[in-house]
Amino acid sequence: MADISNYAINVPAEQLKLLSDKLAIATFPTPVDFSDDWNYGVPLEDIKRLAHYWANGFDWRAQEARLNKLPQFSTKVDVDGFGSLSIHFVHKRSHRENSIPLLFCHGCGDWGFAVTRMMGILYPQNVLASHLNMSTKPSTIGMALTDSPIALLSWMYEKLHDWTDDYPWTDDEILTWVSIYQFSVAGPAASARIYYENIHASRALTKKILEYNEATKLGLSYFPRDIMVLPSAWGPVVKMAEDCRVSDLCTLHCHMLSVLRTPSLVLLHIPYLSTNMAHQAHNIPWTTLSSCLSWRLSNRCEGGAADLHLNPRRDRGKKLRHFTTAFARNIHEHAECEIRKHADDSNPPPARDEVVVDDDAAALIAPIIKRWRQSVEYRLGMNNTRLGACSHQSDDCGCVLPRARRKMAAFTEVFHAQGCYSDMHVGSSGFFNAEVFTAMLLHGQMQALFRICSHPEVALQTWWEERECQCEEYFGWSRASNSALDAYILLNVLLHFPQTWGKGQADYRRLKTYQEVVYRITKGSVDELPAYPHRRFFGIADGQFKDNDSWDSPHSRERWLRPKSSRRWRDTGGKSQGSVLGHIPYEAFVDLDQISEYLPSSQDVSHVRWVLCKKGLPAEVANIILQEARYHAQRRLPVPDDPLHSNNSDELRMYLTYNWQLITRSAALGARMGMQIDWEQQLGLLAERS
Repeated sequence: MADISNYAINVPAEQLKLLSDKLAIATFPTPVDFSDDWNYGVPLEDIKRLAHYWANGFDWRAQEARLNKLPQFSTKVDVDGFGSLSIHFVHKRSHRENSIPLLFCHGCGDWGFAVTRMMGILYPQNVLASHLNMSTKPSTIGMALTDSPIALLSWMYEKLHDWTDDYPWTDDEILTWVSIYQFSVAGPAASARIYYENIHASRALTKKILEYNEATKLGLSYFPRDIMVLPSAWGPVVKMAEDCRVSDLCTLHCHMLSVLRTPSLVLLHIPYLSTNMAHQAHNIPWTTLSSCLSWRLSNRCEGGAADLHLNPRRDRGKKLRHFTTAFARNIHEHAECEIRKHADDSNPPPARDEVVVDDDAAALIAPIIKRWRQSVEYRLGMNNTRLGACSHQSDDCGCVLPRARRKMAAFTEVFHAQGCYSDMHVGSSGFFNAEVFTAMLLHGQMQALFRICSHPEVALQTWWEERECQCEEYFGWSRASNSALDAYILLNVLLHFPQTWGKGQADYRRLKTYQEVVYRITKGSVDELPAYPHRRFFGIADGQFKDNDSWDSPHSRERWLRPKSSRRWRDTGGKSQGSVLGHIPYEAFVDLDQISEYLPSSQDVSHVRWVLCKKGLPAEVANIILQEARYHAQRRLPVPDDPLHSNNSDELRMYLTYNWQLITRSAALGARMGMQIDWEQQLGLLAERS
């Protein structure tokens, strides 16, 4: 790669003098009745006024200094058949970690369009999405534009006027714009050469610019005075909107003047660039999966429920196999990275009596262990509530996480199937430590987990996925990755259906699949630790959805006319119509078993603390009041119940990243213990559940 150097604009004084001399001897056309009629072109009086100001009043050095406040750089790029191309660019780093790079390509002469489209064709793995907002002989017009500043001014001024939406241009803005072309290193003629080079380069490759490119998502915006309408046939359109109300962008090309004429409309959507971008989009073909689905307000295959429907396409099976293969491959690659990062074969495995969950890790996971133990106390007869590092030798010490449960030996108990309704294993030390293992996985304690997995007698693989009873659902630490898969795939797919992001009948939260997934990953169970992060994200309280919930409470049955002890619903004629999911608003779905309570967010807690301090209470007292009232953040989303809302973008991005980490870390730990987890099969089972 060529060196990148700092750059500052510094037009030689002789060029400024030459421009002044040319303007002084400029010859203008003879005035006629229509000289100032825009229907005939640029008004003569406007050009005379601007030319006079350009020569006598315009301060280029002041504009030059203003432009040089931008962080500018230059580099050289070798272009086959055209030698070395000097590139001048502005680069500003984001203040956010792991932000998506956003590339703005300039318009005239349409370099931005060609470069943006070609990047998506040649490097789809690096271009997440693109947003788009003339063949000629360049030397002819180039001669006039180079020799005559009046010609350049007239040419540019006409475009500034006709291709902007009544933007109130000042003379300084116009002349700064024109001067950039006038004083550019390559000269004003260079902007026209792209048309010739584009046509006379590789015709086969150039044609691809106008062909469908499935690998890169496309955003289109239409301005009131656009000179052409962009076709959606160029790629999988994420969003089409007028006045640049576009999201899901990565590479932006605005033809000629779109940004300048309506900058607020374009800048309004820059925060959305990473908001609704599918996670791991450069590795996982989400567009391929979403192309196999269509949104239906009433899906006959789902009993008339609103849902996503598999399209009856011949290539559907091929596309789905491509998706699952790519997804599974990506899991394996990231799992290998986790293994290389955390596995340490140079140290011997831990001894059986070694404390492998140290005090710091124990303190970190103790709160959710306590929360889980209290939720299953009625089944296990537990009443352990003391937090902190345990130093007792017995499990009956009353501590949430006894010291004996933190030793390596506790992770070596093998699962043995029990008879129906015996529930023996859920009270065993093996089950308890499988939950400790899950808690550490949820908190990312990978170094300790890899050390545990290195022991030759570790038995956690036997607790991966088992049943409490043959007629009950599966439990085990696989639920952490399965729930993460459910949420991860659901939300990434919905990011490709922007028509469902609004309110009303098309609301994505009405979809049967959405309601099923939210229920499945947040409901109560004997091993509900994996549900905690999902409850916090979706704003579901503990106990809102109970295990084996029949959804037959008087509240929900009376409102939705469902028969007792079933998950079916009836229309006003009393006819049974199948599952209630997908037929009712999300708010009603959440309240099916019981009225949901309001869960405060961190912003709510901060506001209440501020109110208490505003009343004159010391911060310490305010914190005690909040603690005694158990008023703490229980919801992550600033806008409740709407993960795809633009104001929830940061939380959505972190949640998707967290789920991906749970998936890949589970794969890494399984591989470390010699487990052969078929992730393509896991994806297939997920599809069956949905």
